[in-house]
Amino acid sequence: QHKLFNATTLQNLQEQLEGYCPVRELFMTMFRKQFNSPQQGQQHLNIFYPEKPIPCPAPLAISGTVLKLLSDEIVAASQANATAVQEANAVKEAVYKQVCLAVDHVLPGVGVRVFGSSVNGFGTAGSDLDLSLTATPTSTQLTNLAAYIEDQVPTMSNLDSSRLTARIPILKFDVAIPVAVPVNSNGTQQQRVIQVDLSPSNTLAQINTKLLHTYSLHPMASSIMLLLKRLVRKYNVNNPSEGSLSTYAYVLMVIHYLQTVNVLPDLQSLAYLRQTDAHGNVCSAQIVRPNTPPHVPLQHPHSPHYVCNVYFLCPNNRVEYDALMKLYGASNVSASDVGFHFVNFLYYFVNQFDYRRDVVSITKNDPDFANYAVAATMQAQTQAQQAVDCNDAAAVGLAGYAKLLKCEHWPESFTTKHNTLSVADPLEKFYDVSHVLKNSQWFRIRKVFAEALERLCSYGTDSRGGCDVKSVVQVLLGTEES
Repeated sequence: QHKLFNATTLQNLQEQLEGYCPVRELFMTMFRKQFNSPQQGQQHLNIFYPEKPIPCPAPLAISGTVLKLLSDEIVAASQANATAVQEANAVKEAVYKQVCLAVDHVLPGVGVRVFGSSVNGFGTAGSDLDLSLTATPTSTQLTNLAAYIEDQVPTMSNLDSSRLTARIPILKFDVAIPVAVPVNSNGTQQQRVIQVDLSPSNTLAQINTKLLHTYSLHPMASSIMLLLKRLVRKYNVNNPSEGSLSTYAYVLMVIHYLQTVNVLPDLQSLAYLRQTDAHGNVCSAQIVRPNTPPHVPLQHPHSPHYVCNVYFLCPNNRVEYDALMKLYGASNVSASDVGFHFVNFLYYFVNQFDYRRDVVSITKNDPDFANYAVAATMQAQTQAQQAVDCNDAAAVGLAGYAKLLKCEHWPESFTTKHNTLSVADPLEKFYDVSHVLKNSQWFRIRKVFAEALERLCSYGTDSRGGCDVKSVVQVLLGTEES
């Protein structure tokens, strides 16, 4: 396709273009020569690309009554969602069995595994069913599987095989399952249709699902995410194809925020200290932070030069589960705090998180943290003291949490990501989950968050004289009835 340049030259050109500075009209290789460190380059960009402030009320400006009612409604919605998910899982289990039969007919001996939002604890009853094979079939075998599903399985329809040639092939189709409800007036039995995404072996995705599920065991995380999903979908800022953020990115943002306020721990930096009985069974488990970060290597399936650290604290028995729940309970937050933490999450990403400098990361088990540990600690101590002087308890927690520097973690592209958010994948640390995010869409996301806070603030101080528990979330979403 490019006869004038070989592959190495094209790669070098691409890397330079990604680091282009429009102010000095220099490419990355020249840009580095102008400054002694990435931090100097960061300072240069801060001067020429200043922050766009967004007016936004602080969480403490919102009525305590409104926050209490918001908490009640979030908890109720979370409980209702848990019931709906449980009912949907019964249908998805029937879908899973049908897919297993179809796969076994074309690919004998190949199993099917569930991953993604249906089982990571952050999904809803309407979440798609993400499945992966236990092997990596050839393109011909995948084509044969697609043909069998389309022609031989009547309950499966709307097959989409357009992504079979992608880097990670995905086969999309719908599965209809009869539900145990009375028949329709025309005498036909009602059906539930589940969308299925089937891909080849994806070990990293399965491990990632377990990691997120372990975080979701803390009810604060899944409850905040449930309402956040409604907010971002209503204002269409949950669509990566249009340059906004994916649901997965929002989940990582929620976990990151809860870590900054000491609600959630960093599961990738903790380990179990176990004691066993005479039969080798775990009889007690204590969670500790080892001096040497745990490491479980896994070769990346698509990047042969990268090895992922897939370790995280995962309970494998009741004793370890109880130890984790005790750790989660030590955060001293209750269901009545979920409303405050939801609005504080919005405020954090509107005005507190320095997206120009920092990366949203949910683990400190990363070699890049060692590069600036001393400087980050000194800065955090200064910010924490300033927060104490202002009597802002929430800011103390935020200031005391070390963050991952963008110019250290991704020095080759931090200039191009300077004006927008960067979200690091917890396992594939080289991967920016928000790489498709446009500057305009990030500003719009922060604007949506700020306007939601404005509505809640106004709702607690208007002339109506009271708050309706059923309408607090509607006010936040901007759909309250007149």
